[in-house]
Amino acid sequence: MKILKTIVLTLFLISFSSMTFATEHCATIETSTAAGVIEKFNCKKGLPKAEKTSLKEKLKKLNPFKKKK
Repeated sequence: MKILKTIVLTLFLISFSSMTFATEHCATIETSTAAGVIEKFNCKKGLPKAEKTSLKEKLKKLNPFKKKK
């Protein structure tokens, strides 16, 4: 009987896990652009949000005259 109570309690707690709340968060992402569709897809898969870098930072990485270490 103790095992049965443990199983029922575990199933009850699993039903309120954070994964159920993630779908509500993903539903709020706007999908009118391609970037929004990709962000929503990644959200549903559980991947972290992509870092947003500025154009200035991207151009610094592409500098052809910088010496490589």
